Amino acid sequence: AAGTQRIPSDAATPSGDTVGNPAPGVAADSIPQTISRFSHPIDNIPEGLKYREAVWAADRGDVGRVNAIREELSKSEQYRPLADALEGLLLVKQDDFAAAIAIAENISSVPVMQAEAYMIAAEVFQRQNRLNEAIGALSSALEINPQYVRAHLLIGAVYYDTGAMRLATTHLRQAADLDEKNVNALLLSGKIHNEYEQYAEAIVDYTRALERIESPELEVRARVDLATCLCELRKLDEAKQAIESCPEVPAVMAVRSLIAEAAGEFDVAAEQASKALQLSPRNRTAALVLARTHVTQRNWSDAIALLEPWTRDEAYDHEMRLLYGRALVGSGDQDRGRREVERATELKDTFLKFADMHQEAITQPTDSSIRIELGKLAEKLGKKQLAATWYQAALGLAPDNQEAASLLRALSSN
Repeated sequence: AAGTQRIPSDAATPSGDTVGNPAPGVAADSIPQTISRFSHPIDNIPEGLKYREAVWAADRGDVGRVNAIREELSKSEQYRPLADALEGLLLVKQDDFAAAIAIAENISSVPVMQAEAYMIAAEVFQRQNRLNEAIGALSSALEINPQYVRAHLLIGAVYYDTGAMRLATTHLRQAADLDEKNVNALLLSGKIHNEYEQYAEAIVDYTRALERIESPELEVRARVDLATCLCELRKLDEAKQAIESCPEVPAVMAVRSLIAEAAGEFDVAAEQASKALQLSPRNRTAALVLARTHVTQRNWSDAIALLEPWTRDEAYDHEMRLLYGRALVGSGDQDRGRREVERATELKDTFLKFADMHQEAITQPTDSSIRIELGKLAEKLGKKQLAATWYQAALGLAPDNQEAASLLRALSSN
């Protein structure tokens, strides 16, 4: 590719498992509605828009539509590179990485196709867990075409997998800005902000998502998440308003109980939490609220009966375990209660350290050692899948890191 770095020819050698999902937040029905306003040459010709449609169809798994458009484009020598790029994309989906990279190398000699070549390479790298190289390829694609929605979505997903959450949300929000129909990019950005207790930012994402959501199920999900964040900020009237139009489902009842508890209305909180648990016994929000009301009202036996199964099934949940310990102490079982409180304190300290290291990962997106430590902490919290993700992220940044590879092997064998 003239004026750009060539696609590396060694990309067919896998170095790990797939991390994350390619291109999250794909529009449900078609290419982005704003794509006709893009400045890239591909987006200014009918054949180019057909190509974009096929790419989004590939992300939805609609192989038939992709092949139909590919065959149509391949009939013209002028548009054959577009057809070749679609073939490369399908090869990536089939994990035929060597063939996909060969196509990327070939089409990269056509100036207008350079960003597409980088996208194919980026997906190969992502699937091979070569995350640093995926970021490099995606950055090159965005340098060529800054309005490339799919590139913003994919680099957001890769940054999420490596722990660079601030960069992830930046690109997800850019994708949402460019595609006025995209909902999932905002929901994922909101989820990231919510997980890291950036509730004000999460509220922005959920509010924007609600302006464009058409699915009733997604709307309830977004409203529940929005209300939860508002409740965390003690904006209780706004939290109530957020779920006012929602149907009576367990998730909504659980948030109502959370709002009532924050307002000091413990009887209402207990009532709503109990209703939610009757319909959805594993609803953690409802269980926490009901357990806290029992402890607050010194209903020790009720609290123990509720919490004992949770501490058995969710052994690493420090909030549940602390409440259980307090209830045991209150009931007179001092020794066992103190042990539970000590274990809960230990778990909470690990959790807080885990959260602090997340912030380090955000500010140091290429540091593999931080990700190894996060993996170790995740193991201590009983989160094996999350630990594997962090070890894989470390390997994606440093494929030769023996410690990360050894820890990942040990985790897989357990």
